[in-house]
Amino acid sequence: MRLGEGTLTAEQIVNRWPAEQIAMLLTEFGEEPEADRIARAITEKRKAKPFATTLELAACVESVVPRTGHHPATRTFQALRIAVNQELESLTRGLESVLPYVKTGGGSA
Repeated sequence: MRLGEGTLTAEQIVNRWPAEQIAMLLTEFGEEPEADRIARAITEKRKAKPFATTLELAACVESVVPRTGHHPATRTFQALRIAVNQELESLTRGLESVLPYVKTGGGSA
């Protein structure tokens, strides 16, 4: 299970991080209202067998969160993707790189 090219992987997060850290990640990056339940389910399930595939993780999430419109694991995978790909850091670097070109006061030309 990998999402991203950096040193941090989704596999490391779901198989090694404590429930509290996973819940915080799901809350902050996935805006997941069931973050605590999902994090507890992940940490309990991995005691028997570490997660090896995204299908295993999706099934775990679906076992504790009822299906509504979208798949219950959508926000979980979004949060993992954002963390692993360091998307917020990339966005910050991109915004900082355009600062020299922004007109002071923000007025139009």
